[in-house]
Parts: sequence; structure tokens; C-alpha cells
Amino acid sequence: MINMNINMNMMKEAIDVLINSEKHILIIGETGTGKSTLLAELLRFLIV
Repeated sequence: MINMNINMNMMKEAIDVLINSEKHILIIGETGTGKSTLLAELLRFLIV
């Protein structure tokens, strides 16, 4: 259940990033902050 909530939060954040970006997206942050998960969600929306 916890993993699903994390994925839902990342999905919402990915949607927000896509809505508010124009052309380029730069994902930065410390190790373990969810950059890879956010990138995976962004790619999932771009591919579908």
C-alpha cells in the first residue's frame, strides 16, 4: 500500500511537471529523492 501511494504521488508530480514545462525538463536532486521514479513517470506519459 505504501508503494502505491508513492507511485501516485510521483504520477501527480509528473503530470504537474508536464503541464508546467514548455520544452525542456531538468531533474536535479540528492540521491534517494525519487528522480528516477519521476523520470519513469514522465516517460510513461510521453510514450502513451
